Parts: sequence; structure tokens; C-alpha cells
Amino acid sequence: MQLPTRILDLHTHLFNARYLPLASVIAHAMGRDSSPLAHQVARLLQALTGSAYADVPVEAVFSASAGDAQDEEVQDTRELECLEHLWRMVEYELLQSTGSLDAVEQGLSPQLEQSLQAPVFDRLRASQFMDILLSLEQIDYAQEGWPGAPEPGAPQPGAPSALPLPIGPLAREHGTSERAFVPEMPRPEAAASFPDFLQWAERVVRKALWVVTRLMDPMAWGDVVNYPAFFLTLLHSEEQLLQKLFASYGQGLPPLQAVHYLMDMQMAFPGQEAPYYPLQPVQEDRMQALQRAHPARVFGFSAFDPRRADWHARALHALGKGFAGFKFYPAMGYKPVGNEPAIQARIDDFLDFCVARGLPVFAHCTPVGFQTRLRLGGYAHPRHWREVLEQPRWRGCACAWAMRAADGWTMARCIPPAGWRARKRNGGTRTISRASSASCARPIRMSTARWPTWPS
Repeated sequence: MQLPTRILDLHTHLFNARYLPLASVIAHAMGRDSSPLAHQVARLLQALTGSAYADVPVEAVFSASAGDAQDEEVQDTRELECLEHLWRMVEYELLQSTGSLDAVEQGLSPQLEQSLQAPVFDRLRASQFMDILLSLEQIDYAQEGWPGAPEPGAPQPGAPSALPLPIGPLAREHGTSERAFVPEMPRPEAAASFPDFLQWAERVVRKALWVVTRLMDPMAWGDVVNYPAFFLTLLHSEEQLLQKLFASYGQGLPPLQAVHYLMDMQMAFPGQEAPYYPLQPVQEDRMQALQRAHPARVFGFSAFDPRRADWHARALHALGKGFAGFKFYPAMGYKPVGNEPAIQARIDDFLDFCVARGLPVFAHCTPVGFQTRLRLGGYAHPRHWREVLEQPRWRGCACAWAMRAADGWTMARCIPPAGWRARKRNGGTRTISRASSASCARPIRMSTARWPTWPS
């Protein structure tokens, strides 16, 4: 097969846990507006994001075939593997927070005989991780809706009570079996030694992660989700996500380029929880830095939400940062047409703004993906765009729609099919456009109609 001159991935997400209102995302997947457990798990994941711990074989977790995804036993095993990886990252960060080079480079051994009250642990006791662990321990799981059902491998009635799940390096180092139970441990202030503290921390973390992923509806986003694997992926830095994306194409290929999209999800949730990184200026600044670090290889779109009265100033700010267009994400609670008057007026003005400047609008166009517990994924149906594109006012709108080929929404049913293709020629240069996602690794199909010509 003749290789193209270049490969342009038209749909990627390079954001991590710090870009999302993560507590709200988790709570809504649990069927709640808010949840103390979701809040503390989100804090833990955001604290872990960008960790230097490099021993997690994340790629192996996502390498299974589609057929395996339907196998419950395989899925359960993979979830346990991901939970093990998550605990190992927490364990590494706890060691790192001691400030001890020996602990970071050699692991647990140098600290095993010391009391938690030793000076080397001063920073650990005052750390964010300690605060998160103490908060997680205080969670009322019955109030969260956890019925106390036994976790995998739990002892039969009458057996000693303990928290199950595969345990980490600490217990294995002391000869405990791979499927042993983590015993109930005293609070950290009562722990006689650092190993006692780590066992307590392991119990707290494993229980929180196990329960929250059991309480989250696996179909909350329209398709089965392995939430532990999703959490792991969100812990990458932006640079790690970009390298993961490029590596997924393999070797010996033409130059790779990618377009990434930010998402503004804050206004969709009742509490309007701000993400750890605000969209402006932090998210845009970080993505601008990524684009500058990879000139002419990474192009960015910012996000639009019509519930923001200051959308115009935000759009101008994004353009000033070098963003090429805007992501339009209907599943967050708005459509291109048919909204309440104030929201519709902003959408109309936004489309005028983009047409006047020749800016592309990239619309999420599949029922699968982030949505609130109101389940408004249907707002993304492409039929809602027909009325927009049939109006002379917006005939020049450079729209692109992203959807998965398996979603069953045949675009020709609702929008003229011309331009819906995966191959195109720009200025005589053959380009293959592949749509993927570094964050969620889901293939999609998309339009390249009236798409701007990117520099080679």
C-alpha cells in the first residue's frame, strides 16, 4: 500500500484528570449529584496525575481485543490489575513524600524499622496524600449506597473479617500470598511503624477505589466502561498522552500530526464544580505549551459552552492563544437548535462569530461519551445540525462531526452525505485522517467537509 505524505489524527483528547470536574463526573456515573466518596477519590486521582512512577504497564491493560471486552471474567481480572497499579502509584507517592532518596530509589526497606513519628516522615504526615487518606477513611459507605456486599474473594460467613483484593509489594515482601487479605489496621496516629501505616493506607485506598467503581454505572456514558482503566489513563501528563498517541500508530510511518480538543464541562453539573485546572487560563496555557513544544505537529481547539455569558471574551482569549477553533459538546446539555431563548441566542451569536472568522466548529456527534446523569447524549444526534446548515446565515459554517461507526446513526439519514469521508486531498497532498482518542482510546468516524488546510 502506498503510504500517505502525512497522517493527521483529527480527533484526540490530551487532557488528564486535572482538566475535568472529576468529582461531578464520578458522582453522576453513580447516579448522584454529589458524593463525598466521589469527591475524595477525585482528589486522590488528581493528586496522582503526572506521577513519576513509571512501572505501570498501562498499554497492556488496553491491548485486549473487542471480544475480550464482552468476557466478564476477563474484565474483572483487568479491573483488579488496574486497581493494583493504582495502589502501587499511591504507595510510590507516599514514599516520595518522605523526601527520602533511599525510599524513592530502593523502595520500602530503608524505612521498615522506623516509627511513623520519626522526623523523616514529617513531610508525609503534613502531606496532601495524608489528608486524602484520612478523609477517605471517614467515608460513610452505607450513606454512599454501598450495601456491604462481599468483594471478590471475600471470606465466607464466619471467616475473619478483612478487606480482600490482591495486595501490593509490602505484604508480598513479608511472605503474604498474592490473594491474601489486608487486615483492618489502626489509624495512622496509632500505627507503631511505617509498615503499619502503609498497610492501613492500602486498605483505605483499595476499598475506596473498589467501592466507587462498583457504584458507578458501567453504562453511564452509553457504553461499557472499565472505570479503573479509565482512571489510570487519566493519570498521564499531557506529554505522556501525546507520546502514547503517536506510539499507537507504530513505526515506519510518514510524519504524524494531531488535533486535540478541550472540553468545558463545568456548567453541566448542578454544583458547577470547577476542574483542578480552570479552562482559562490554565488548561489553555498548558495546551499552548504542548503545541509550542511540538511545532506543526499538534493543533488545538478550545471549548464553547453557551451557558457562559462571557463566551465571546473567552473565545477571543482562546484565539489569542493560537487555538484553531472550538469544540461543541451537546451531551453536556445543549443542542445547536431548540434551546431556551437565552441559550439559543448565544449559540446563534457563536455560530455567527465562527462563520465571520472562518473558524471550524467540531461537534461531538455520538451518544457514547461523557454525559451527566440526565443522560442527554441524544442531544448529539446529527439531525439537530440540519436546521443550522440549511439556513443561508450559516451555510458557510465549517462544521465537523465526530461519531463512531458502530453507533448506528447513519449520517445520510439526516444530513446530505456529500463530504462525509475519511480520505481527502488538501492542496494536492494526500492525507489520511484517522480519529482516535489518547484519553479514552475509542475509534470514531468523522467528517472532513470544509475542513481547513493544515500546514504540512
